[in-house]
Amino acid sequence: MPTEENPICLVATVFFQTKNVHTYYEPTLGEWFELFVQKGPKPSGRQGMFVLREGNNLYTVGGYQNAETEKQAFIPEVWKFNLQHKSWSYLGALSVHVRNLLAGLPMSSMQSSKLLAGGARIVEIDVIDNELRYYSRPSFVKTKRWMLSADRKWVMMLIQKGTLPGLSIEVQPKNAFLGAPYKRSKLFIKQSWYERITYKEYLYISLLINMLIAGAWFYSKRSWQPIKFNFGSPKLKEAEFDAQEWLFLKKLQELGEIELAAVSEYIAEEGLSYDAQKKRRETFLKNIRVKIALQTQIPLDRVLPEGRHQLDKRMKVVRWNAELVLD
Repeated sequence: MPTEENPICLVATVFFQTKNVHTYYEPTLGEWFELFVQKGPKPSGRQGMFVLREGNNLYTVGGYQNAETEKQAFIPEVWKFNLQHKSWSYLGALSVHVRNLLAGLPMSSMQSSKLLAGGARIVEIDVIDNELRYYSRPSFVKTKRWMLSADRKWVMMLIQKGTLPGLSIEVQPKNAFLGAPYKRSKLFIKQSWYERITYKEYLYISLLINMLIAGAWFYSKRSWQPIKFNFGSPKLKEAEFDAQEWLFLKKLQELGEIELAAVSEYIAEEGLSYDAQKKRRETFLKNIRVKIALQTQIPLDRVLPEGRHQLDKRMKVVRWNAELVLD
């Protein structure tokens, strides 16, 4: 493939095996030298592919794994080689229609003219616009070789006219000679974003995802606490208490606090000893606190708290909860 500097060879046969070897020719020395290529993905060894020059890039279309031109040995890939950075990039896979079109050609047909003649049609290969253009082949010429100019406006042909010996070269405007294309199709299917990920990157991503999942699971186990839903209402209903308990609650709400000794007035039992009366008072208050806690979902230790009287510290009192409401 000629360039502005030196001819470049992208593949070579080494020890009877096709390899991806990049070499360039140095005219002053009359020798080929290996070309340094940047690390990264690159096409496998192949031969017989289309090599097209577009600007500062070389494009390879198709090719065969070996010298056999059987369809199963055809490689349906499109690659780009940047001449400035000496690096490869994969563009995509040829569509099924294009595979069948190119794989059926003899290897000698593979060239860099950007025009492919077959039967009654001429096909233009455009890797920049990712397009194949089909033209009706003029029947009045017998063209041996085609060459399309870099701007795709002119066609140079090696023509055999009639039965005359020898060949002639003609150059004509492409639009005037071929006319408008009667059909267009995609050259290749562009590579998707996940196809650009290498196997090593897949491995790193899968390990990272597994580590994140394990870390999230460990964090949830360390920081998990049961969620408490407070479905209770601060409104107390009379039906949930007996008559004495309700009277006591009404009085406690009215006064705000009641001396513990005065709670005994709401216990309808007489003749009890001091200890028995104290125990009955504790049971009476405990029953009320449990009922309030169940209805309101207020923690039991916060319901009707006990404390010392503000003026007389010797006197113990039970206080009303400000958030409670009697229905």
